[in-house]
Parts: sequence; C-alpha cells; structure tokens
Amino acid sequence: MDKAEFDVLCEGANAEETRLLSKLLNEWCGGDEGSFPVHLALLTRAQWRAAARIPLLVAKSREQLAADFIQHRRDISQMVSGFQQVIESKLRTVEAVVTTHDQNTCSTLADMRSVLNRTATIGDQIKADLFQGRKSWEQARADFETERQKLEQSRKELDSRQNWRDWLVFGGLLLAVLLLGMAIGLLLRK
Repeated sequence: MDKAEFDVLCEGANAEETRLLSKLLNEWCGGDEGSFPVHLALLTRAQWRAAARIPLLVAKSREQLAADFIQHRRDISQMVSGFQQVIESKLRTVEAVVTTHDQNTCSTLADMRSVLNRTATIGDQIKADLFQGRKSWEQARADFETERQKLEQSRKELDSRQNWRDWLVFGGLLLAVLLLGMAIGLLLRK
C-alpha cells in the first residue's frame, strides 16, 4: 500500500499529534490530502524537523571537529617531536663531522707548515751551496786559466829550449859527422 502525504506528515508523531493534524487537515481543506494546505503543512513540518536537527548536527560536528583537532594536535606534536629528535641526531652527526674535519684540517696545516719550513730551510741551504759552488767554480776556472797560461808559457819555453837543444844536437851531430868524415879521410889517406 502506498503512503499518502498525510501518512508522511504523521510519520514519527504520537497518536495525539496525528489526531490533531487530521483535525487541522479537515478544517483547512475539507479532508483533501492533495490540497495546498496539506502540502504546506508537510513542507513546514519537514522544515521544522530539519531545523530541529541543525543544533544536534552542529553539536556533533563541533564534537567531531574538536576530536579531529585534538587528534591532529597529537599527530603534529608527535611529528614535531620525531622531527626534533631526527634534527638533533643530524646536528650531532654534523657537529662530529665538523669537529673531525677541523681537527684533520689543523693537523694537515701543521704538517704542511712543518714541511714548508723544512723546504724553506733546505731551499736556503741549496741556495747557499749553489752560491758556494758558483764561487768554487769561478775560483777553479780562474785557477784553471792561470794554470793553462803557466802551462802555455812552459810549453813555449820548452819549445824554445827544445829548438836550441835540437840545434845544438844537430850542430853536434854535424860536427861529429864532419870529424868522423875527416878521421876516415885521414885514415884512408894513409
């Protein structure tokens, strides 16, 4: 059986409300369920029911919103706490890396300074040795040139002595040959 508009209007009402609505309907339109006053009453009642539910829905929404807000606050608090712990851990790690890097850098710089100082000392020593070597080279060259000149002079003197000796030997040999030739010639004449 189909519900009539009046049945919908009386839905959820007690027996007294149903009787009063039926009486009102009879007075307004002589019992016609499809008339304008019945439709208006149905519409008005639906609006009143909807209006009556609004405070309950608002209260439920407020409660749900408050519960969601509290849950979100808890979630945010946990996330921030977790994030803070992660950040603190990362910061400790970065601090350890920076400290280690700083110590390594200081150690490396100290080693480099030591090597540079030793290199500078060795460079100065090499420079002094090269300067001394240059002086020694120049002295050796000067000594060599002096000795070469002395040797050249000695060679010239030797050549000149040798020339005289050669002439003397040649003259002595020539004299000996002449004397020998004369001695042989005297011997042969006899």
